[in-house]
Parts: sequence; structure tokens; C-alpha cells
Amino acid sequence: MSRVEYTSLLGNVIPRIFPALESIHILGVGCLAGAITLANLARLGYRGIPEVSRWVTVGAWLALVSGPLMFSLNSTRYVQNEAFCLKILFLAAAFPKFASCFTLGR
Repeated sequence: MSRVEYTSLLGNVIPRIFPALESIHILGVGCLAGAITLANLARLGYRGIPEVSRWVTVGAWLALVSGPLMFSLNSTRYVQNEAFCLKILFLAAAFPKFASCFTLGR
């Protein structure tokens, strides 16, 4: 797996980009979680909740773009981390439902 790190363009050219990628990833996950929370409150009947579909899309794209880039910088460390492997397993299981929300317009 260390081959991925050494052949990664980001790993060779910009080794100090990880903190920025991590910040972008956390921002994306935060946008996604906040928007989903507001959408759930709207479904429960709370009034005055703004339309949040744009924030779900922005958060998802930020997390989906920055995540693989972060992985490419420290792939050996992540593959050996059991919590990370469990996270990827859960994300893989949830992805079809998440993708259907965008393709079906729900």
C-alpha cells in the first residue's frame, strides 16, 4: 500500500497539504450533518426551516473530493486503522441509498 503514497502526485509534490484537506473534509461533513439535521426537523413539522438541498450537495462534494485525497497521502496508516476500515464499510453500505436520493430527486 505504500506504493500508493509514493506514486501519489500530492504525496510527492505537496506533502503539507494534509491539514487543509482535513479542514475541507470536516467542513463538508459538518455541512452535510447540519443540513440533514435541518431537513429532519422540517419533516417533524418545525416551521421556518430553509431549503437545505444545496448544503447537502455542497457538503457531500467537499467530503467526497477531500476524503480520497487525504487517503492518498497516508494510505498505509489508514489501511492499518480498524476504525477507518469500519467507516469505509459503513459508507459503502450507505452509498446506494445516498446516490438514489440524488438520482431520484428525493
